[in-house]
Amino acid sequence: MLKYSSSVLYVRIGLREFLLLEFATCLMSHRSLWQVGALYLDHCPTQGRQRLECLLERMPLQSEKKANKVGLYESGVKIILIIR
Repeated sequence: MLKYSSSVLYVRIGLREFLLLEFATCLMSHRSLWQVGALYLDHCPTQGRQRLECLLERMPLQSEKKANKVGLYESGVKIILIIR
């Protein structure tokens, strides 16, 4: 994210959600922590769902198992267990 857009986003949504969005975005880029990032985004009522959709669209799908998990998140199903 650009610095300017981050500061504008912070003003619009508040510090708590801004920090959750930034942390969750970092987690989503990690191969084994993306599901944890998705759970954090679930706690961002203003921008969480939109950010999750954008990040899931760009996620590389290395296996059919991962593709199925991503598909469940995209369809709105919450996955409780995190399985590698």
